[in-house]
Amino acid sequence: MNLRRSSLCLLALLIAGCASTPEGGSAPAPESASRQARIPEAPRTDRPERKPQGPTGDLAVHISDVSGRDLPSRVVLYRPTTTEVVTRFEVPTGRATVQAPLGAHDAYVYVYDNQVPILASLHKIEVVEGSAASISANLLEGASGKLTMRDFDQDRDLAIDRVELEAGSNPLDASSIPGHDPIIYDQRVLGGANSPGWFKGELHAVSQYGGGKETVAQLVQRAEQAGLDFLAITDLNTMEASRDPGFTSDRVVLIPALAWGSRDQGVALIYGPGTMPGEPEGEEMAQAECIRVQSQGGVFVVGHPCFTDAPWKWRIQYVNAVQVWNGPWRAQQPLRLTSLPETLKRRANGNLVYSIAAAAAVADKTAQLAANAGQKDRKVSANDQAALFWDYELVRGQVCSVVGGGMVDRPSVPMGQPTTWVYAANKSLPAIMEGLRLGRTFVGNRPDGVQLNFRADVLNDGSVDVSMGGAIPLGVDVGFYILVTGAMGAKVEMLRNGHAIMSEIIRENVYSRNFLQTTDFRAVYRLRVIRQPDNPDAGFGPVEVLAMSSPIYADDIGTDLLRTGPVDPSKTWVRIESKYTEEDRRIPY
Repeated sequence: MNLRRSSLCLLALLIAGCASTPEGGSAPAPESASRQARIPEAPRTDRPERKPQGPTGDLAVHISDVSGRDLPSRVVLYRPTTTEVVTRFEVPTGRATVQAPLGAHDAYVYVYDNQVPILASLHKIEVVEGSAASISANLLEGASGKLTMRDFDQDRDLAIDRVELEAGSNPLDASSIPGHDPIIYDQRVLGGANSPGWFKGELHAVSQYGGGKETVAQLVQRAEQAGLDFLAITDLNTMEASRDPGFTSDRVVLIPALAWGSRDQGVALIYGPGTMPGEPEGEEMAQAECIRVQSQGGVFVVGHPCFTDAPWKWRIQYVNAVQVWNGPWRAQQPLRLTSLPETLKRRANGNLVYSIAAAAAVADKTAQLAANAGQKDRKVSANDQAALFWDYELVRGQVCSVVGGGMVDRPSVPMGQPTTWVYAANKSLPAIMEGLRLGRTFVGNRPDGVQLNFRADVLNDGSVDVSMGGAIPLGVDVGFYILVTGAMGAKVEMLRNGHAIMSEIIRENVYSRNFLQTTDFRAVYRLRVIRQPDNPDAGFGPVEVLAMSSPIYADDIGTDLLRTGPVDPSKTWVRIESKYTEEDRRIPY
């Protein structure tokens, strides 16, 4: 492969702890020596179970494989031919007798494979009073050799191929799953924008279906009036907005989406799922939803991780992005460590293990420093902490881009402040989704505000090899091209592993810079544009952020990296080929 002409772009994974940075400072300690944290070996028993209503009878369950091993499982009972859940229960040892509602049910049996539940068996049962019904499965898949249960799931939708064939769904289509209806999307290219470029939008709006004050039609109209290219309505645990008659536009790409989670556990923003995600009912099921969404071509994002009313507590991996910027940068008060459960405050060698805890601890440190000095504590905001959380994860070796959103839940909240920009092949839903998945994003303060571009020229030979979301090799000269518009008087910083290695005042409306680097260790580069706040006392944190880029990753590009993604590597990596001209130095493309 000629690295001067092509490189590899990474998708995403995430969440658990961080390692110390190679440039000093501190970050959360890793939970293990492996690159990725692992969730516990045994299934958790604190997941909420749906208790049966009304009269019940005995239901005996025995799930094993052909080698005689009993398999930790979960069983979900549905009303026949519907998606209505009657009850669900865990079978941690593979054997149990439980109380189930009387009547006929469709039984879905999930087996845990590396703590991810895989649909492995379907049954039709009838529970009657006075006699015991039974569910018994003896599975061949994953019973011997190196193959696991998930190796028998070609489309990575967490339903093994045999079950899909039995149920009549397509084992090669991740949006075709037993018991789930596929979501059909508008594929049109809008507004004649059928060429590559940067498109701007709002990724966090809330309609009346999610407790907001505006109808779907009103939100769409506001997005059109703001000149946005795309809009996602992210109501909590519902996609009713995407089925509303007002969910249509010839000018704005409308992304079917939802906020998924709870106030207690934290919220993920899911864009473009192929099927309706299940209920947020435990970390193993959350991990499954994250993987399934990505296999369907959707995007799974950590939403406002450090907001005090819904801090991120899900210990899952493989998310695509972090919503680092939510609403005005300095508006939200910081998250305190006392708001997190003890399970997230674990320490290793004196350091906090989890990134969310390390980010929260920063607020306690600044508060103590301010108290010691007899001053008012306004040194960190929830968005500042979200940026730390993101940096900690990136330093640890995770690959995830940046998005922003305004949480537009009423007419007084402006649309597109902040604005997420996505580089896409055209103005269509498939293209915008692809740009999000590939991490080709930056966030700016408003639709007509600061814009930036960040690209890398491997070997510094005048040919751009990657943009944001891409990876560059170690041990060679790399020219980083930086372009910022609309930020005169502000400061641009280039960060490596969270530390500023370049900082300059922007003295013209169009700023460009070529910055040469040779990197010999795994590193993450990103940009941010900042300025001093107009009123330091009216908000939290020392600076206003005007724009921030997704990363460019420096790594030992090889086959080991192909194994870090949650899905098939052929879907995780793409080649980028482009030329760089003097015109590119002046105009964002």
